Amino acid sequence: MEPRRETESWRTAQGAYLAKWQGFADAWSKHRMQDMQSTLELASRPWCSLDPKELAALQQKWLAGIIDRCMLDTLAFAENAASLPVAGIVPPAPPPTR
Repeated sequence: MEPRRETESWRTAQGAYLAKWQGFADAWSKHRMQDMQSTLELASRPWCSLDPKELAALQQKWLAGIIDRCMLDTLAFAENAASLPVAGIVPPAPPPTR
């Protein structure tokens, strides 16, 4: 393969690789902002006026939201990683064992 063609092939593969992960990075950033917003909203509540049952429900809702967003990020990461070989991007081979 001639150098120019090889360079174009490499550039195309890198473009596909970066495009696959751009959506993941955008969603990850959005989820972290949602986590911070929900934490801020929970922390700004007037704690004195809440009974323990209401407080526990708020904390459970807050934690469930964070866990849901974390699961979405984990699934998106796995889907992107699994789809890379389909896009023509082959992960590097592991180092040889001694």
